[in-house]
Parts: sequence; C-alpha cells; structure tokens
Amino acid sequence: MSVNLDWYPWYWRRFAGSPRTQRMSLAAEGLYRRMLDLQWKLGAVPDSPEAVAELIAKPASQVRAAWPAARRQFDIRPDGHLSNATLAGILLEQQAKHERRVKSGRKGGHAKASSNARALLSNREEKNTSLNYGATRPRPVGGGGPVAVAEVLAAVPDPASPAGRLKLVDGAA
Repeated sequence: MSVNLDWYPWYWRRFAGSPRTQRMSLAAEGLYRRMLDLQWKLGAVPDSPEAVAELIAKPASQVRAAWPAARRQFDIRPDGHLSNATLAGILLEQQAKHERRVKSGRKGGHAKASSNARALLSNREEKNTSLNYGATRPRPVGGGGPVAVAEVLAAVPDPASPAGRLKLVDGAA
C-alpha cells in the first residue's frame, strides 16, 4: 500500500523536546527536517551528503557540515538507504487512514449515487402521474390552440427578479 501523500503530521513538541534535536545546530536541524521530507517523498534517504545536497538543491559543503548530527537521526536499511523509524511509523499510520477514507468515500459515493437514482426515478413517476407532465392546457383568451405546461410556466414572471417584481406590482403580468 504505497500512497503518495502531499503532507504529513508534524509533531513539533516531539521534535523540539527531543534532547538530540536540542543539541543540534540550526543548520543540522534544517537538514534533519529536509531529510525527513525526503523520506516522506521517496520512502528513504540516500546515505550520502552529496546525493542529499543534490536532492534538496543546496550546496554539498553546507550539507556535509551538518551531516553528522542529522545523519544520527536515521537508521541504515538493508538496501543502504537511511530511514527514520518514527517517520516510517507515521507514514504507515497515514497510509492506513488514507485507505480507510478512500474505501469509506467510495462506499458513500455508491450509496449517494444509488439514492440519487432512486429519487430521480421517483420524481419522474410523480410528475408523470400527478402533474400529467407534458400535457397541454387551453391557450389563454386571445390565443389559439393548445399550449404546453412548460410554456405557461415560462410566461409567469419571476418575483425574485427586479423585472418580475415590477410586473407583479404594476399588475401587468
């Protein structure tokens, strides 16, 4: 279940309260944070300051200077890449939540579509039986021939529109 999520929860108190993080330089903290972002995006981080520098578009010299402190926050995987165990756990939790929401949304979408279809059919049946939908009515005085119900309704002014209010007030509908 690999889902590319554009965000992740940031537990700032956990980060700021960690004695290991508190002892880092500001540059090492920034690199650590960027490496966490890389792990979220890529699944793992290369175990090379030069490769990380290229991925985050920063000078390799700056990454090398902060590397030792930031690197200590990661474990090496069997494939040679780095992974932060806490973030890996958070990723699994978020992927599981995402999957549950997708399934729930799909289930709700199917239920809504089914409900809408039933309502549409029910409305059509009501219109066909109670309103005699599509039937014709005699043309008003002065007119000739039958007129469709929809045509009569279209001729009624809309009281919500300014023009409709004027016609109704003046009595010249």
